[in-house]
Amino acid sequence: MEEVEGFWCACGFSGHGFMQAPAVGLVLAQLLLEGKAEVDVSTLSHRRFARGELVAERNVI
Repeated sequence: MEEVEGFWCACGFSGHGFMQAPAVGLVLAQLLLEGKAEVDVSTLSHRRFARGELVAERNVI
């Protein structure tokens, strides 16, 4: 979040958080330490709410 220097947030997983936590931790560590991650998570940015973007979830059964 550009408005708050040094603020990082990885949340909003509901029941899937336990399954996704290891991958999220890895991506967050890569972003913090290297400035980029193996997986592009930019579509999940909090900025999408300010822009009014709707991200369709295609992997929900």
